[in-house]
Amino acid sequence: MSGALRRLHSNDNEYAPPGAAAETARLRAEVDALRRRVVELETAWTAALSPTPITPEDGGSFTGASELLDESRAILGAMLAHGPTVVFVKDVSGRYALINRHFSALFDATPTAVLGKTDYDLFPPEVAARIRKTDQDILVEGRAHEYEGTIPTPRGERTFSTLKVPVYDRRGDVLGLACFSSDITELRRAEAERDEMERLAGEAREATLRELEAPLMPIARGVLAIPLVGELGEARARHVEAVVLSGVTERQVEWVILDVTGLRTAGAAAICGLSRVARAARLLGASVVVTGMRAELARTLGAMDEGKPEFISLSTLESGIEYTLRRRRRK
Repeated sequence: MSGALRRLHSNDNEYAPPGAAAETARLRAEVDALRRRVVELETAWTAALSPTPITPEDGGSFTGASELLDESRAILGAMLAHGPTVVFVKDVSGRYALINRHFSALFDATPTAVLGKTDYDLFPPEVAARIRKTDQDILVEGRAHEYEGTIPTPRGERTFSTLKVPVYDRRGDVLGLACFSSDITELRRAEAERDEMERLAGEAREATLRELEAPLMPIARGVLAIPLVGELGEARARHVEAVVLSGVTERQVEWVILDVTGLRTAGAAAICGLSRVARAARLLGASVVVTGMRAELARTLGAMDEGKPEFISLSTLESGIEYTLRRRRRK
């Protein structure tokens, strides 16, 4: 550094505000204290998870770490005792190192009966193998894994939403894994019941709609009327055909009145379906009367060039009823 630069830097303090040096020293002291606190916390946390006792040679203060360890254990104990989930910790070999009271209550097992055991000691072999495979994948991949599954318990199979995370020491070596698991059995059961109710309601709606698509209205003995409203597509025409044939067979119907006054649209396929209904009804001994046919439907029917239609067409439903009743009385 040149002499001029040395002189410039040597005079820096002359331009600093009063008390700046003291403030800088205080901030540096606070930063150093925070760094020491971080080291102490890391040391205490490592001691809480590792079976190896901490010593002063590890780089931390034995007395300070012991106090922090007591505090950490108190906080951790409160969380484990009163938290809403099942919590446990396993080492890398799959042995339980820690369980909370929810785990004990769920499996009717004391910590003494569980700690040091593996899943093969607690569950059927196929369940234990599945759990172990999941745990090993997490330890190998080194990342958290969230999933949903069922586990057998003394009260039957329960469904859990589970989060498992690998646990490391301060050197980055894996110590094991921690698990947080929530029992969602009742939630899934309620959802299944809701889905079943929605399915049944949907089936009821479909049945009602099917009835409304082709409602059977008895007019007199041997006479049925079916008013059609809305659109008559090919699928609905097939449904009308099925309803008519069923009604003719089950009720010994002689006359069927199809009232199309309320139809908005009906394509060629639908009109062809009406002709098909009439032919099938005649084969069963019944006749079909179509009432309320508008000009556009008549044009569609005429353009199909299928010859004389198999049904009788009248202008209104009233005239159709009068016609069928008059013909019926003649017999």
